[in-house]
Amino acid sequence: MPLPRLFAPALCLAVLCAALPLGQAQAARPAAAASTLSTGTAVSLLGGKLHFILPAGYQAAPLPHGDAAKGTADAEGTLYMNDSQKRIVVATQLPLQNDAGAAGADEVFLAGISEGFVTQQAQALPDFHKTGEAQVILNGLPAQRLDATASIGGGKTLTTYFIVAEGKRMAVVQVISREADRSGHDAMVQRILGK
Repeated sequence: MPLPRLFAPALCLAVLCAALPLGQAQAARPAAAASTLSTGTAVSLLGGKLHFILPAGYQAAPLPHGDAAKGTADAEGTLYMNDSQKRIVVATQLPLQNDAGAAGADEVFLAGISEGFVTQQAQALPDFHKTGEAQVILNGLPAQRLDATASIGGGKTLTTYFIVAEGKRMAVVQVISREADRSGHDAMVQRILGK
């Protein structure tokens, strides 16, 4: 199923987040926006319907707001990074056009989003390789999970994406870890899944 045109802004934003070099993320964050999280922090998307808690040690910085000229109007997100673990979690969301999110529970709808997302990621990251895909439930919401490997910031990484549509909004949560840290990556994924 081809990617519906209305999803392109969210996926383009997610591609930009995924391409952020792990080693250079610190420099890319506005210093004033970063805050050390000593006790963990709650991440909330889709009006609170999608939420999880990051463990202590993550710094948060808002991503630039969407740009209408680039097709990302009203997109918003936050980058969370743990420097010692070299792990990034990116949470983004934006409005959908024409109430398309109302079909978010439909398997064909989520599969279509996933297919287009993989295509865009493969174009942005030359050695992008999808390693797994599944439909999961996040906080009671149907979601598409994608697992992949790619070179980001000069090193091999593991990335897990969760794509969710609810009502008039869509959210993408990305977990990006060093390839050598499979156990830490899996632990963060399980935390987001609420397990």
